[in-house]
Amino acid sequence: MTTYYYAIYLIDDEVKIEFVPHRKAGTYRFEFPKNGNKSILFDQYNNGEGNWKFTHSSDTPPVSSLSTS
Repeated sequence: MTTYYYAIYLIDDEVKIEFVPHRKAGTYRFEFPKNGNKSILFDQYNNGEGNWKFTHSSDTPPVSSLSTS
């Protein structure tokens, strides 16, 4: 099995995005600047049901809200 890793740095927003695809899922990591707005907008592909799982490190606050409708 080959592991793939993709990353991009958004210069204007100073956000680093990393992605590792898996067989039926994917893992994303977002790094935002310490000062500034931090938000992510999720959308569903092909009108499928959303089944999101969020994790966070101990030094960051958890996700405050989630809507899949």
